[in-house]
Amino acid sequence: MGYNISNDGLNQILGALVMVFAILSVVHGNGRHMYFLDPVELIEASKWSRATIPPNLASCMLARVSLCLFLMRIVGGIRKYKIFLWSVIGITVLTTAACIINLLISCRPLERLWNPKAPGVCFPPSTSVILGSIQASTSITSDWLVALFPILILRKLHMARRTKFVLCILMGMGMFVGAAALVKTFQLYTLGKRVDVTWDTLSLTFWSM
Repeated sequence: MGYNISNDGLNQILGALVMVFAILSVVHGNGRHMYFLDPVELIEASKWSRATIPPNLASCMLARVSLCLFLMRIVGGIRKYKIFLWSVIGITVLTTAACIINLLISCRPLERLWNPKAPGVCFPPSTSVILGSIQASTSITSDWLVALFPILILRKLHMARRTKFVLCILMGMGMFVGAAALVKTFQLYTLGKRVDVTWDTLSLTFWSM
């Protein structure tokens, strides 16, 4: 119980950071057409937009971990269910950590990540695309599996029908989260093919939030 409370508290802090960074990116021009922005605004908008990515990924990861830990308390000592939930936690943590680390080391100096004119080198874009695709696909699958999981286990538990119904509704909201992640992944995949970056990231930012 204590772990979940601290986990959720950290998750709320990360979520707040995502919102602050997103607002700062909008203040500097994100969401407007590039031709309305000067070079400094473009760099700042790109910087703060990219700053949302690590806390956003970490926040989503912690939410899944917290949900899985909550479900473990419901299933009790049923080994096969615990193995499934720990597997979801492990895959989620590994893929998310890989994406965050890749982002933080993808350019040297890091400034080149949001300022292409800065001297330095970056990893090939394909590296981020591959890791991002793996992370997104595992996250979407995890969201849907965890959302459906309570339906399988609650029917076998001795619990008031109303309680079961409410829990199924709450857990089923993960289906919407998975659908939003699917749309976000499609937006991210097509982003590299667009020209007006600060304008075209608007829908990506919306689905990420």
